[in-house]
Amino acid sequence: MRKFKNGDRIVRIRQPYDWVPIGHSCTVFRNKHYITTNGNGGDIYEKDWQLERRHIHHDLIIAWAKGAKIQILLSSGSWTDDTKPTWVLGRKYRIKPAPQTDAELISDLQDRIDELERINGEARKG
Repeated sequence: MRKFKNGDRIVRIRQPYDWVPIGHSCTVFRNKHYITTNGNGGDIYEKDWQLERRHIHHDLIIAWAKGAKIQILLSSGSWTDDTKPTWVLGRKYRIKPAPQTDAELISDLQDRIDELERINGEARKG
């Protein structure tokens, strides 16, 4: 008896490949094959997969639905606002951090100035 049936959503849990990393989610068809949203597919080795219990971005999707601002991680390593997230499984999302208050920003800048002055003073002694 097969572990998965046609139409099941499954997620990769072992043996990652570049084209099917751990956490990759797809749909079962013909009981022993999977197909991704872009039309690619392959054979299912049941020990490498499990039924998907919920979307990998579930908590962020709920927060977004309740009004949270969402950001997406770009390939450059920087975060940018995403007003209409598509919730791609292989992408990283986060709730946009709250802006610092002026007092917090001034305090952080003063700490950096103090640290740079300390380093500069040590360099002059040495």
